[in-house]
Amino acid sequence: MSMSSTNIGHHHAATSHHRKEGGPVWLSAAAGLCASLVGLGLARFAYTPLIPALIAAKWFSPADAVYLGAANLAGYLAGALIARELGARLGSVHALRGMMVLASLCCFTCSVPVSFIWFFGWRFLAGVTGGVIMVLAASTILPHIAPGKRGLVGGDDRLLGEPGRDRGSLGDP
Repeated sequence: MSMSSTNIGHHHAATSHHRKEGGPVWLSAAAGLCASLVGLGLARFAYTPLIPALIAAKWFSPADAVYLGAANLAGYLAGALIARELGARLGSVHALRGMMVLASLCCFTCSVPVSFIWFFGWRFLAGVTGGVIMVLAASTILPHIAPGKRGLVGGDDRLLGEPGRDRGSLGDP
């Protein structure tokens, strides 16, 4: 059995179970919002605005601060690459919960200037958590939503009612 068929089978069972519960759409939308805030806000982009303050406080030299940003980006790419396998092994929901907790831990561990290596490892790990969260969140949440409501939860701009927005992506401005 291939990895994709295993993941689909596991995913289908979880989807069927949740649909029987019939949870409100706003809960799924809130889960997606929280995943975006943690995955992009905390894990990926929270460090960047702090770079000038870290340099001014003399925690790191300008070159070291930029390397830490690069470590975070490399971690994000690594997390995106391992997300599917991690979701298949742990289950998407457990992987997402674990990554959200780990992303929060990464923020706390970077609140004191220990060393460059310390920050490098934690910023890389923060990036990994953000990459995993962003890859798994939509594919975990959207199957629990009725097909007619997925655009509302997933952020489909065609719901705004703008004329002409339902053209193909090649025609969009």
